[in-house]
Amino acid sequence: AEAKERKLTKEEMEAKVLEYMEAQNRPYNAQNVFDNLHGVVPKAQVFAFLDTLAAAGKLLVKEYGKTKVYLKAQGGPDTADFEGEAKALEEGVKADEANFKETKTRLDQAKQSAQGLRKDRAVVLDSLAVRKEVAELEGRLSALHAAAEKESGAKVDEAELGSVERQCVEVHREWKRRRKMCMEMVFAFSERADTKVPTIIDKYGIETDEETGHLFPDGIID
Repeated sequence: AEAKERKLTKEEMEAKVLEYMEAQNRPYNAQNVFDNLHGVVPKAQVFAFLDTLAAAGKLLVKEYGKTKVYLKAQGGPDTADFEGEAKALEEGVKADEANFKETKTRLDQAKQSAQGLRKDRAVVLDSLAVRKEVAELEGRLSALHAAAEKESGAKVDEAELGSVERQCVEVHREWKRRRKMCMEMVFAFSERADTKVPTIIDKYGIETDEETGHLFPDGIID
């Protein structure tokens, strides 16, 4: 607690690192020492002090690839123990690195799936908007036809009727195109998620034309 109340001098920080290594008398890499000192000594300083202490002969150091492992300087059988423990520590570091890479790969795959799902949802919402427009145009077209039948001999605005019919055909065609895109994405997502299409539709609340009653007559579009 006292160490945190004031800033340690360089000499005190170096002494803190050496004191820890002597008390533990076990092989550690620089990251281990920094973590175990709980930030009392800055990370960059820990790395530098360990090298300085090793150069001064107060610590032993072994290099395994990119990793340096340190231990209190000593002689006798403990030195042989250091070799074994240091090697075990290096293997542990390699295992941790492998686990990190595997976890990162899974995370990247999850992010890609999430991005794909967001795109799929956007297409679904777009398709629903077109479906709504189709329904509105159908309503207008039905009203015009009904007015023509009701008035029988009355003059109907043929230009408006033709315009609405053309719009209806165009919007139906666009709906068909977007519906195809939507279903292709649903199929693609089901393959990525290794899940059946009906399960995807049910899980994400995708409304089908059959469920909402939006089934268009044959021949209304090409």
